[in-house]
Amino acid sequence: IDRLGLAVDAGKYFFYANSFSWHDIIDTSIAFGDPALKLRLPQKPKPPQVAVSRLGADVRLTWPHVTQDVDNKPVTVSAYQVWRSTAPYFAPGDAGAMQIAAVPAPVNPGDPLVFDDGQAIGDPAIDYFYIVRAVSASTWTSDLSNRVAEFDFEVTPGS
Repeated sequence: IDRLGLAVDAGKYFFYANSFSWHDIIDTSIAFGDPALKLRLPQKPKPPQVAVSRLGADVRLTWPHVTQDVDNKPVTVSAYQVWRSTAPYFAPGDAGAMQIAAVPAPVNPGDPLVFDDGQAIGDPAIDYFYIVRAVSASTWTSDLSNRVAEFDFEVTPGS
């Protein structure tokens, strides 16, 4: 929510949905000022944008190293965590999800990062899904990257 009026409305809706009495208080809650006022919210760090390709029997993940600002202060990315699971919509720490690498961040912004998941291609019974997130030495983590995957299909002869 990036507008004052929308934030006030959201607060009223939250109060109504989470209280069982005193709903008349909603009518007395107002905000002085322009409801179209754009709020200055803390900047969220950008998650990595990952591309996937095949290299023999390996899955190759690539993404650019980007500088990160959190609340207009630079954050030094120390590494990128690569996570893999057989479940498409997993999160780090979920059952079956495992961190398979911590790729050190390069020095220069824009430098490409590459990770090869060896021998991940070739079994039609197993599909792997990947996400990447940036981490810093101060325990800061970015949002999760876009999800990429590898799918193997077994070709069966037709009649």
